[in-house]
Amino acid sequence: MTSDRSYNFSNKDLRNRSFKGRNLKGANFSGADIRGCDFSYAILAGANFEGVRTGITFNRVILGEIIAIFTIILTANAVLRTVFPSLGEPVGGKNWSYIVALILSLGISGAGSGIINVIIPQLSKLVFVLSATASGTFIGFVYAGLAADKNPQIAILGATIGGLLMAFYTLKFSSRIVAVAVASAGAITGYGLAFWLWTVALSYLTGKQLVWGIGLTMLSLTYLVLTLNSLVLTFKGIKKYAGTSFINADLTNAVFDSAWKNTDI
Repeated sequence: MTSDRSYNFSNKDLRNRSFKGRNLKGANFSGADIRGCDFSYAILAGANFEGVRTGITFNRVILGEIIAIFTIILTANAVLRTVFPSLGEPVGGKNWSYIVALILSLGISGAGSGIINVIIPQLSKLVFVLSATASGTFIGFVYAGLAADKNPQIAILGATIGGLLMAFYTLKFSSRIVAVAVASAGAITGYGLAFWLWTVALSYLTGKQLVWGIGLTMLSLTYLVLTLNSLVLTFKGIKKYAGTSFINADLTNAVFDSAWKNTDI
């Protein structure tokens, strides 16, 4: 935890600055523009926030949307290149092990991002890391394989690197913009798995294997709901990234005189 020598930020333009984890006990922010600032985990005991301007900044909204769109396109392309070719692959076929790995990565990624806001806080960090790791593994596998002309060894290496990088980054540098990317990727992987499950369910229902057909249909609908929730979390994540954040900050005896807009406390 670092300590700031200067405690007077009165009437200053501080938009989009990060004060995350800093010791700002007794700091004077009166009249300052703190839109887009990140005060998460900061010590703000006795700080003065009278007359501050809080809320979102336009450039942060645009950047958040760019990150979300890029992640969606990247993940959607990977899903299209894997889900459709896997349909009709016989159980136990030569590519079956890869299909199982595909389903597992899609399932963990989609489920993790879709339930993160409805589980107990003690588990949310773990689920977040697992979802990010699964997304990184899936994307690394697909694009490394494509770059190496579908060489399976290179694809597996890419999956390993992608998963490890995402796990490390989410554990070491948990941030609001990473949450946007993870939710965006989870929405697409969840939808890809829902589509795969629905297609397989139809084949079972057509063959009058009702138990499997109904079971997979229900699972497909579950992942569709998780997909919708991940999309909602993506939009909320962009708003949080663009706004002022006081998550887990120490605001003991802090002074403020008005309701804060677009502020995460």
